[in-house]
Amino acid sequence: GGVCTTMRGRIGLGLAGPDILPSGFQVAGGRSIKVASLRLVNLAWIEKGRMLSFYQAADPGGEPPQGWRSVEMDGRTFWFGTHDGDGGRAVLWRDAGVLYVIVGDLSESDLLHIALSVKETGPLA
Repeated sequence: GGVCTTMRGRIGLGLAGPDILPSGFQVAGGRSIKVASLRLVNLAWIEKGRMLSFYQAADPGGEPPQGWRSVEMDGRTFWFGTHDGDGGRAVLWRDAGVLYVIVGDLSESDLLHIALSVKETGPLA
């Protein structure tokens, strides 16, 4: 839709998003953010005051945050930790030069289930 098309143009990547969300979560919006030299997209969903955020950016490389735990699943490595800003749990992974992060007040298994459902929507036309 409109949000995805706008965001794709801003980051110059095919925009991904989860196919599976927990019951009750509704789209809250999307935005493009610049953090240092990194341009990223944030999509968000909300359910009774609980926020679920999805971030995507060109992978800047480097190590995952200190103290995050890695899990191998489906041929990929996922890192789990706590998001500093709101204390929510987070999962981070990399795929084909893209960095993905999902943050929310959900269990690690729910976050992983959502992460495994993320598929890129395709290259820019």
